[in-house]
Amino acid sequence: MDHPKQSHYPSFDVLTEKENWDVVTQQVINNRTNPNREKYFSNEEKELLLSLLPLLFPSHLGELSIDVITLFENRCANGKVIGYPIGSKYKKLQIVHIGLENIQKQIYSQHETIFSKLSEDTQKIVIKDIQKNLGYLNIWEKVSPQLFFKTLLKELIPIVYSDPSIWSDIGYGGPAYPRGYYAFGPEQFDSWEAKRNDKKEE
Repeated sequence: MDHPKQSHYPSFDVLTEKENWDVVTQQVINNRTNPNREKYFSNEEKELLLSLLPLLFPSHLGELSIDVITLFENRCANGKVIGYPIGSKYKKLQIVHIGLENIQKQIYSQHETIFSKLSEDTQKIVIKDIQKNLGYLNIWEKVSPQLFFKTLLKELIPIVYSDPSIWSDIGYGGPAYPRGYYAFGPEQFDSWEAKRNDKKEE
C-alpha cells in the first residue's frame, strides 16, 4: 500500500533504545511484537477483520510491525474487552460479532461473495457506504454501522498506536522510565531522542 506522507524521522528506530527500558517494559513490548495467539474469532471473522484493517488505518506512515488483529483477539479471549458503549443495549463484543456478520450478509446480498474476495477499490466503496448508513437497514436493524465501526475503532486504535514501528515513524522515544527526560527547554532534546529530518532519504 502506498503511504501518503513521509516520516519526519526516517532513520529513527525506537527499539534500538530498548536496553534502556526497565525489564517489565521490555517484556511488555516483546509480548506485543511476538504474541501468542489465543483463538477467539471464527476463521471467517478473522479473515474479515484482516481485510478491514488496512481500510480503517490507511494513513499510517510505515508498515505495522505488530499483528493488530491477533492482539485484539487475545484481548477478547482474556476478557479485556468489556462493557457497553453509551446508549447501547449490546456489549462491545456482541456489537463486534453482529457487525462482522452484518457486513458479510450485506456483501453477499450485493455481490454474492465474501468481503475479502472483493477488489480493494470495491471494498473501499462498500465500507464508505456502510459507514454512511447506506447499507441495508433490515440487516443493520440491531446494530447500526456507526455503532459497529465506532466500537471496533475504539478497540483497535490503542493497539495500532502501541506499535513500536509507529512510535519510530512519529519520533516517539518510548517509555521515559527509568531514564527520564532532562532536556526541557525550547529546541532542547536528550541525546537519545529522535532527530527530525525532513529531507527525503534515497
